[in-house]
Amino acid sequence: MEIRRTSRPYLLVLLMLLGLWLGSVLAKGASNQSTSQTWQHQQQQQQQRYQSQLNESQSQPEELEILETTSAVVSSPHETHLTRTSVIFGLTKVANESSVSQKCHAQLRQVQRGILGKQPWAMKGKWKNPSQNIIVIKQKKIPCWDVPANWAKIFAVRENSPNEIPLMNGLRSVCAIWIMVFHVVWFMYFTVHNKTVLISYAEQAFFQYVSSAPLLVDVFFTISGFLQTFNFLRNSQQLEAVRRNSFVGNLKLFGKLLFHRYLRLGPLYLVVMATVDLVYAYIGDVSVYHINERFDEMCSKHWWRNLLFIQNLFDHRDMCANWSWSLACEMQFFILANALLFLYVKYPKIVKALVASSFVATIAWSYSIGLSIKFQLSFDAAFATGTEIYTSPFVRVLPYILGAATAWLFLENRIQLEISEPKERFCWHLALLVFFACIYSTVKRDLGPLMAITLFVMGRLFFSLSVCWMIARSCSGRGVWWS
Repeated sequence: MEIRRTSRPYLLVLLMLLGLWLGSVLAKGASNQSTSQTWQHQQQQQQQRYQSQLNESQSQPEELEILETTSAVVSSPHETHLTRTSVIFGLTKVANESSVSQKCHAQLRQVQRGILGKQPWAMKGKWKNPSQNIIVIKQKKIPCWDVPANWAKIFAVRENSPNEIPLMNGLRSVCAIWIMVFHVVWFMYFTVHNKTVLISYAEQAFFQYVSSAPLLVDVFFTISGFLQTFNFLRNSQQLEAVRRNSFVGNLKLFGKLLFHRYLRLGPLYLVVMATVDLVYAYIGDVSVYHINERFDEMCSKHWWRNLLFIQNLFDHRDMCANWSWSLACEMQFFILANALLFLYVKYPKIVKALVASSFVATIAWSYSIGLSIKFQLSFDAAFATGTEIYTSPFVRVLPYILGAATAWLFLENRIQLEISEPKERFCWHLALLVFFACIYSTVKRDLGPLMAITLFVMGRLFFSLSVCWMIARSCSGRGVWWS
C-alpha cells in the first residue's frame, strides 16, 4: 500500500516550541549540575541530623503519648522502600492535613516517626496511650479511614461565593453532553449506507432533542458575550487605565489582552492539530474502511487558517479539524467585543449605535442568506448550508450580542426588576418553556424558504433571550429549584 507523504509546515512550528521548552530544561539541568557538590554536602549534613534524631527517638520510652499537635517527621533514605513495602507506613504517608482531622494527622505523624525509629510499638501496628491501652488500626479508632465521613466530605455541596454565577456551570455541562449526543448521530450519517432512514428518524418529533441540538451552541456564545462584557465593565482599574491612556496606550493594552487570549488557546490548539494530522494519516494508510474526512490532507494545506482562527471564513468542507469552527468564532467575537468595549469607555453613544446596527445587520444577513439559498429545515440541509449559516460568524454573532447587552444592562442598572416571588418563579418556568419550545419549533419541516428562515432566526433570538434571563437572574442571586 502506498503511503502518501505530504509537507506539514506547522509541525515545524510545533517542533520549535518543543525545542524552546527542551532548551530551557537542559539549561536548568546544567545549572543544577554546577551545584551538585553543594547538594552532596547538604545531604551529608541531613544524614547526620537524621542519625542524631534517630538516637533521640530510640531513647524515648516505649509508651508514646499521642499528641494532638503535629510533630516534625524525620526524613530517612529508607522512606521510599518503606512506602512500597509497609502498609502502615504507606498509610501514614498518603494522609495529609487537608484530608484528615488534626488529631488523626498528629497520630499518624507519631506512628511514622516511631517506624523510622524502629520502635516496637510502631512496628507491630500498636500505639499505647495513657488513657487507652492499645489503639489498633481499625475504622472505628482512626477517623481518617471512616468511609461514611470521607464519602460525605467528597460529595459535599458547598455554598456559592458572591463572585460565582450558580447557573453557569450546570448550564454548560448539560449543553455540552447534549451536543455530544448530537455529534454521535451526526457522524453516524457519514458511516451508514441507508442515510434516508437515519434522516427520517432524526426528523421525527421524538428525536427533535437530537436534531435541534446545534441550537445549543448559542448557549455558549451567549455565555461568552455575557462574561466578556461583565468582566470588562466590572474591572474598574482597567476602565480607568483605558480612560487615561492615549490611542497608542490603548492599542498596546488591547494587544496585550489579545496576546494573552491567543497564548491560552494557540499552543494547545497546535498540538491538537498535529495529533489529528498524524492520527488520520496513520488511519488512512492502514484502515480497510473508507475515511470520509481526511483531516491529514486538509491540515497539510490549510493549517495556517486555524492558527489565525479564520478557518470558519472558508468552505467548511476544506476545514482542518472542522469541529473547531466555534473556537474561531469565539476568537473573532473576542476581538470585536474588546474593540467595542475599549471604544465604549470614551464614546459610549457611538458604541450603542454600532451594537444596535450590528444586531439588525446580523438578522438581515441571515434573512438574505436564507432566501438566496432557499433554506430548508432539514437534517441534510444543515450540512449543505454549513458554510453560509452554520459556521458563519455573521450569523452566529446574534447570541453573543444579546449576552453582551444583558451584561451591560445588568451592570449599568438600566433595568430595575423587582418582582414578587410567584412572578419570579413564573418567569423562570416561562424561560425554560421558551428554551425547549425553540428546540422543538422545527418539528414541522415542510415550510417555504421565508417561513423556514423566519423560524430559524426567531427561534435563535428567543432561545438566546431565555438563556439571558436565566444568567442575569442567577447573577442576581435569584432562582428556582431546577436552576
